[in-house]
Amino acid sequence: MGSPIADPVGWLIGRAPPRRQDCAEPPCDDGVLLGVGRDCPRCESRQLDRRAQRSVVAAAVDAALPGVSEAERRVAVAVIVVGEVGDRLRRRFFPRLRTS
Repeated sequence: MGSPIADPVGWLIGRAPPRRQDCAEPPCDDGVLLGVGRDCPRCESRQLDRRAQRSVVAAAVDAALPGVSEAERRVAVAVIVVGEVGDRLRRRFFPRLRTS
């Protein structure tokens, strides 16, 4: 067995899997600002933007595919939203890459 753990917090931090930081706000932890306990305004704004995007896509799906089931509608919305996000990422990180 190894040596005893002198600093449990440091030991845990060293062995914990790295957490993906979705927000650029340093004190933000999963949408909550550490130290003050308030909701992160950047995360809220991003969530509202995503909801607005899904609403626009859902309206377009409803207009293009009247009478489909709710399950089919959800799949269609998800496929379009994921495709749009992929396109945005491609343009951002690979601006010279042509897809057509």
